[in-house]
Amino acid sequence: MSDKDKLSFTTLALRRELPSDHFELAPVTAPGIASYGPADRTAMELSLALSELPDEARPTTVARYLLPDGVRLEHIEVALGRSELPGRLGRTRTYTITVIVVPELRADAGPAGHWVFVPGIDHACYVDRKEDLAKRIRAELAMLPAAVGLDFDGWLRLVTWTPSTLEAITVQLSTTPLGEAQGRKALAESERKRQATATLDGAGRKLEPANPVLPLVGRDELLAELTRVLDGARRGVLLVGDEAAGKSALVHAWIAAHPQRPVWATSVSELVAGASGLGEWQARIAAVLAAAETVDAILYFDDFGAVFADRSVEGGVDLGGAMRRHVVDGRVRVIGELTAVALDRAERRDVSLIGSMLRITVPPTDPETTVAACQAWAAYWAKTQPHRPQIAAAAVPTAVDLARRYLPYRAFPGKAVRLLEELRVAHDAGRDARGAGPVLGEPALFRAFSWSTGIPIALLADEQALSRADVMQALRRRMVGQELAVRRVADAICVA
Repeated sequence: MSDKDKLSFTTLALRRELPSDHFELAPVTAPGIASYGPADRTAMELSLALSELPDEARPTTVARYLLPDGVRLEHIEVALGRSELPGRLGRTRTYTITVIVVPELRADAGPAGHWVFVPGIDHACYVDRKEDLAKRIRAELAMLPAAVGLDFDGWLRLVTWTPSTLEAITVQLSTTPLGEAQGRKALAESERKRQATATLDGAGRKLEPANPVLPLVGRDELLAELTRVLDGARRGVLLVGDEAAGKSALVHAWIAAHPQRPVWATSVSELVAGASGLGEWQARIAAVLAAAETVDAILYFDDFGAVFADRSVEGGVDLGGAMRRHVVDGRVRVIGELTAVALDRAERRDVSLIGSMLRITVPPTDPETTVAACQAWAAYWAKTQPHRPQIAAAAVPTAVDLARRYLPYRAFPGKAVRLLEELRVAHDAGRDARGAGPVLGEPALFRAFSWSTGIPIALLADEQALSRADVMQALRRRMVGQELAVRRVADAICVA
């Protein structure tokens, strides 16, 4: 449709937040024409509704919607009572009522007066410029219930205060049947996307960019590679790496860099939740995949190996089989996290699905990079959680060394970051007179690590002297009647 087929104008509408978390959007001068629903849908629906004004009425009707500059909201406190009700029900209460003030402009300086619209009950009054605006509005509101004979619903609409804003709505008047058809098509597409979003919300959690952005150190090349993959054709991505190697951190960093791209975190249990009968889980998964395709959403599995877990031969959930067609055909984007062991098992279960997905290996960071990552996390905690315990700079390299020596079954940088967070949790109860948490150094780190692992502090701290007598005494409590063995083990420990 070309520009010559369209006439456009801009009007103001009042957006009110409803208790249901949805919104009401209605033109200032025509509150009877309202759109209800999610924020992203109401503006389009109202614009399309106004675009279908009858041709013969358009000049007069459009003029009604054209408002001057200076329109504003006013929140007026007024005392109202219901004298027709008995006892305490009729007593006077103070309410905050939102009104819309529209100036009546004139050629010389200043408005000639103001039109005041009361949303919800479709009432308006005029206030001359010689009158005190706030005083006149308060007097009008005080006499309004009795003057218009408000019923219970009217009273409720008048006195119920909700957050409200004014929003500019651009309306394009279609002058051809094709333009009207395109408007209806756009409305149907908006509704289809709204329903798809609701389906995804029921099967997972939409991930929003963290503010401030979570730290990510030493992963620039991996982040660039993930960006190249997700900016291309709709392909699945496998992030392969050890537990705590930073796969999830990479995904969240990408989300922070691309806030406009919708990502839903989900899992096997969430996808099949509530589906019990034969064929129910297949229908539910098909609906979720279709919804993801509709809004070009990314489905994110932080444990993609669960998709290929053992299942019964009859009646079991073959999630990989249900997803295969959508992923292989490039209809849905999927990000899955896997360890190398889980990847081997997944390939044996569904080589077609796994083979269609691109792989990005996420290796553990080296100790030097891990120290930098932990320092970045310490700075992040100090900025975002100032009242919780903080990490002293000297404790960071020590924590990385302890994680390297005594936590071999986890990977850097995650195991070092978790160690520092566990240290903070152990001291969460400590507060000074101002409510601030302590700054935790090496002594606190050694004590907490010794308590959680059972390793004596003398083995953790190089400067801590190790007494042979203390070692023998500790061993005798566990090795009764084995004096020779106790002496030899004590000697070996002291030498080490």
